[in-house]
Amino acid sequence: MQPTFIAPQHQATLAQHQLLDFDAIWAHQMEWFEPPNESRGGWSGVCKLVLQAKDGQMLDMFVKKQQNYGRRAKLPPHHIEPTFKREFKTLLQLEKLNFGAPKPVYYAQRVVGEQQQAILITQNLAGFVSLHEWIASDKASLQKHQLISAIAPEIKRFHNFGFVHRALYAKHIFVKPVNQTFEVALIDFEKTRQSLWPKLTAISDLITLNYRTDFFSKIDRLYFYQCYFKIHKIGFLHKQLLAYIGYKSDQKIQGKTNK
Repeated sequence: MQPTFIAPQHQATLAQHQLLDFDAIWAHQMEWFEPPNESRGGWSGVCKLVLQAKDGQMLDMFVKKQQNYGRRAKLPPHHIEPTFKREFKTLLQLEKLNFGAPKPVYYAQRVVGEQQQAILITQNLAGFVSLHEWIASDKASLQKHQLISAIAPEIKRFHNFGFVHRALYAKHIFVKPVNQTFEVALIDFEKTRQSLWPKLTAISDLITLNYRTDFFSKIDRLYFYQCYFKIHKIGFLHKQLLAYIGYKSDQKIQGKTNK
């Protein structure tokens, strides 16, 4: 089958290794980068793959495969719509907007009998580490101020494009130190949506980020919101919003503890 998308600059390298065909990629022996997720009889997993081009350059990629993993399409024939399809479309949009995210290399999907399968290949974010990793490093305490002042505006820019991530965890925010600041990128857009009311829906991302970043102090959080909203002083309305974010975060933490 013909892929839905293949990045022109990487087509020759994939062809050189005979990995342009869906069957070839699906059957290619690769170790799981992390154990596949399983849900409702389907699965979704990520592998790491590095290929050498003819010019000696290395193409470092993540190969994501899934089967019967997603939501059932509303229109006939009502096959499962892969979550990778949504992620692929988001990645294309973000690339056009020049927003930090993995570059798509390949996307294709097919139906074999009752099995809905999809492959999404993206280029590795060279030099980036997750926020979770960075915070655990020795350098974190020295550059936390620069880190927050880089991350907050980028998340705001993402929201200004009308997107809501819906899984804005520290492990999905990637940073790369450059001089005295950081480049920022986001990953994992399987749940991402575009909203007609981005200012409202963005709050759900801020709640998730708030309760998923317990390594930030109260002062760190206030500074984050100052950078996010581009304000010098937290006024009455923002105080109310932050109180709401804190309240909803506490609810989520409590609900997680009671499970």
